[in-house]
Amino acid sequence: MGNPDGKLLVTGAVFQITKDNARENIGGNVYELVGKLRSRGGEIGVSGVLFDTIELFGGYSYTDAKIVESVIAGNVGRQFANIPKHSANLLATVHVVEGFELGGQVHYQSKFHGGTLAAGTSTVPGYVRLDAFAQWDVNDKLGIRLNVNNLTDKRYYDAIYRSGAPFAYVAPGRSGFVTFALKM
Repeated sequence: MGNPDGKLLVTGAVFQITKDNARENIGGNVYELVGKLRSRGGEIGVSGVLFDTIELFGGYSYTDAKIVESVIAGNVGRQFANIPKHSANLLATVHVVEGFELGGQVHYQSKFHGGTLAAGTSTVPGYVRLDAFAQWDVNDKLGIRLNVNNLTDKRYYDAIYRSGAPFAYVAPGRSGFVTFALKM
């Protein structure tokens, strides 16, 4: 499939990250560096060119983030707050003609639980967001780029926190901007 001159690179990795002396609320709004956190997971990535005109860049990651030591025994084994287990994106750029490109990106994130350190029972839903861009090299000195993020104006959330009542941050809605690049 595709042009034999096209190149596509697929990469993969597994990881474990351990954080000692994690900041933890030990009660009464007093925080000390007493916890231990661990993230384990894997990721796969793809980048390259198909058919000489389509560039791809993307990936998927799985993260299992848990508290492994805590002064609060009930927190051990709980998920970190605000860390989705699954996330993925794919960016495709099409070179329409010399000096003109169109592209789009799809970004997926699974639901996650909120809290301050340990994930609570409050969750925000997963989402799919679409972004798009067009880029035109007017000449060898000037380039213009139009980006539209969250193309469908999807409502989604960046984070959820616990307080007297859980609250969530609404992510930015649709936004667009134009960038000019001047090469000297």
